[in-house]
Amino acid sequence: DVYKRQVSTQSTWGNKSGQFVDNIEIIIRPNYFCLALEQGGKYTIQNGASQELKLPVSTQGPFNQQTPSTPLMFSVTLKSSLDLYVFNVPCMFHVLLSEEGQLSKDEFRRIWKEIPDSNELMFDMPSIKPEFRSVEQIQQLYARNNIYYIASRKNSANQNIIYFSSKASNGTVFLIEVSVPSMKYPEGCSISCKCLTQTLISLFLQSASFILSNSQ
Repeated sequence: DVYKRQVSTQSTWGNKSGQFVDNIEIIIRPNYFCLALEQGGKYTIQNGASQELKLPVSTQGPFNQQTPSTPLMFSVTLKSSLDLYVFNVPCMFHVLLSEEGQLSKDEFRRIWKEIPDSNELMFDMPSIKPEFRSVEQIQQLYARNNIYYIASRKNSANQNIIYFSSKASNGTVFLIEVSVPSMKYPEGCSISCKCLTQTLISLFLQSASFILSNSQ
């Protein structure tokens, strides 16, 4: 969850153990993006009760060099007087995109040339809403999710080719090319992404397509 550009985690915990549970502590385990809860704390839940927690998350936690899988999951530990539990918690990747992802045109061109073609993946979306097929609408929609417009052009096939840049919270840069319509799907689009860290491209494409298909 992102609230006023602050990453947070929201959860509801219920106690059906038949006993009073205290010393409840939630910990995000070391991960590739260094996510950790900003403030610790221990909680208590009476038997039969539940508690909702919304806790701010920082990107200054311990690092785990293992690259994440797709879909993105974070391992969360729940400690309590009852027992210790470990959960895999899903997270959409665009939550981790930084407000510092805007590149200049010259920076975009330079980095694009530096990244080998083997580090580029493309995803075809069969359909997107008519209101999201214009350059302006896609630009606004992506900007709200920290994916920033660089330039656009029209090619010989009458496609709008739109270029964007973005940056993850750990500094990883993504270069994006959106083609509307897709050569394969007249009512859809194609999204290509280049990144030096190849294993993160599929995560980015998943979120980039999710934004276009699920926005209101």
